[in-house]
Amino acid sequence: MKRQIIKGWKDFLGEIHRSDFSDLARFKESAAAGWAGFVLFCIAVTWLTSFSVSHLPENIRVGQLITRDIRADRSLSIVNQEETEKDRKMASISVLPVFDYDESVPSDAPEKILPLLLKPIISSKESLVPYLDTGIVLNRVHPPENIRADDKELAIKNVSKILTVEQAKAGLPKNLQKWIVPNTTFNLRETEARRLAAMRSVKEKTVNYQAGDFIVRARTKLEPKDVELLEMIKKTRGLENTPIRFLGTLLFVALAVGGTFYFSERFVKRFLPERKDYILMGLVVITILGILRVSLLLAGVIHEAFFYEIPRSALYYAIPISGGVMLVRMFLTAEVSLVLAVILSLLAGITVGSSVNYTTYCLISCIAAGSAIARADHRAAIMKAGFYTGLVNALAALGLHLLQIDRLESVFQWDALMAHLGFAMLGGLAAAVFVLVAAPIAEWLLDYTTDIKLLELGNLNHPLLKELVVRAPGTYHHSHMVGMLAEAAAEAVGANPLMARVSAYYHDIGKMKIPAYYTENDQAQENRHEQLTPHMSALIVASHVKEGMALAKMHKLPRQIIDMIPQHHGTKRIGFFYEKAMESNDPKVKNLEEKDFCYPGPKPQTREAGILMLADGAEAAVRSLPEKSPARIQQTVEMMIDKSFAESQLDECDLTLKDLHEIAKAFTRCLLAIYHQRISYVQNQPAQPASGEKTGLETPQETGEANIHRIKFPKA
Repeated sequence: MKRQIIKGWKDFLGEIHRSDFSDLARFKESAAAGWAGFVLFCIAVTWLTSFSVSHLPENIRVGQLITRDIRADRSLSIVNQEETEKDRKMASISVLPVFDYDESVPSDAPEKILPLLLKPIISSKESLVPYLDTGIVLNRVHPPENIRADDKELAIKNVSKILTVEQAKAGLPKNLQKWIVPNTTFNLRETEARRLAAMRSVKEKTVNYQAGDFIVRARTKLEPKDVELLEMIKKTRGLENTPIRFLGTLLFVALAVGGTFYFSERFVKRFLPERKDYILMGLVVITILGILRVSLLLAGVIHEAFFYEIPRSALYYAIPISGGVMLVRMFLTAEVSLVLAVILSLLAGITVGSSVNYTTYCLISCIAAGSAIARADHRAAIMKAGFYTGLVNALAALGLHLLQIDRLESVFQWDALMAHLGFAMLGGLAAAVFVLVAAPIAEWLLDYTTDIKLLELGNLNHPLLKELVVRAPGTYHHSHMVGMLAEAAAEAVGANPLMARVSAYYHDIGKMKIPAYYTENDQAQENRHEQLTPHMSALIVASHVKEGMALAKMHKLPRQIIDMIPQHHGTKRIGFFYEKAMESNDPKVKNLEEKDFCYPGPKPQTREAGILMLADGAEAAVRSLPEKSPARIQQTVEMMIDKSFAESQLDECDLTLKDLHEIAKAFTRCLLAIYHQRISYVQNQPAQPASGEKTGLETPQETGEANIHRIKFPKA
């Protein structure tokens, strides 16, 4: 006996050990895959923002014939080092040498020579010879008190007038010549410092190209200036393509993307993307950046062919950057789309050329797109969202254009303004077109469901619903009632009402396999479970979950709706048959475990699934009430929600106590509208009610309807 106990414990501990290590291994594999995907994403984004597609000849020489156009594939700023150095040398030469001029006079100096001592005196003329043409600056070391700041330095154009010691002594008695000493000396350190500052202040001579600009046209023979330019471009690209620069860009992208997602996951309440959501966002970012790079290259061709008179930056506003956010918002939450808007705008600005204005424009456009596309339930709504996004784009472009006019060198041009507004409007419409093309691909590739798809599934002519109404009419009616309750509750708490309603239509489709074993379909009032054991009855009742999932997969319903089928019961206990089994005298039944009388689960994972669970229970409970008075309906709704809450069925679906409060009010309001009391009318006079009988004309206080908004739930 002792050995059996020890062996049992060893087996038990071994199972735990294997299970723990298996879970740990899966976790490590999952984390490793996530990090690997993040690194690959950052490398792809870094490459998209920095790679070059334009080709430069390997050997460049004067007189060489260029056979094809050489264009800038992105914004380029080429530094002309030779011209820059020339400008810096000129700036250095233009700085006048600094001489310190000490005006202090000994207190015992004779008054006769004071005027002479207050003049600049230099040791010899040789130190002034290099500056005869340029002049010098006198830095007054000990200037008189109360002197203006501008007078602390004196510019001397004609240095020949400065006295030397010998010149100052001439004509003076020998006893006075000893007071004549140099008071002006060359300050080499200050002179070099000023020349260095002047050189640094010189801006680099640059040759700027926007994406698509011609560098050298085809069939051109290279001249010396062309060769010099191409060599500078090659040198610049060589610097840009160094591993250090690539790693720097990679680090920036990783910090920008990783930091934003880290903050959002920790502090944004409803930012809860799954792995496939991250895959979707990654694919969207890479696709949009790819479209941006191609568009920048084509912008030069289009600009030169059709819009040469307007700024090229206007064409950039037509690129559908906001289409990425619009697409993600169709599938995921507003919080996720907002985070993506920040990341996508930042990366787009870097790709265009570290443009703050373009980054700002993209951010405004993306936020507008995410707002406009919310709850788009038909194809025309997508184009409508694109139109609204275009309007916001135009306003953003107008603001940025007016800000640029504030510069002194800018001149207001109506044609440029109208071009910016027009292309910004086109950008919103292009984003809608992008969504129309990409949404079906995303649905197929990652198994997402849009509101448009849900509307198609909500059509009562769907084969599953048509079969359900024929084989299980009671279940069909129940599903529609649950759908109405779920839709109202979802609207009340900000969930997806369309998802809640359509999921309710299909949540019990498994009952059509053996409809007569479910009360709502038992028209003959036969209780078929009387001939079955409680355990068998529980298995039959729970089987509609498995059968429903099989039917949903057979008819290729979306994954979100398939997941709702088991989640709408969670892991609840099939209470009636469990209690019946416990009351049975059969000793075999007594040994059954409670888990044999529970639904397989899982618990609701989304807010819509949690609402569906509550709506399903509330509708069934109220329908079975013999008396459907307002007070009784309210009490039953509260009881069903309290029960699900107490059984921890709502722990994983992100429904708050405030949400439960609003859900209860929505359920009660809808059920009262369905089961409202009617006044009984007769041909002549109404019958007098018996003592204590309700007529349906009582005040809300008497019927209990006044307490509908006073529902209280236990604290979490």
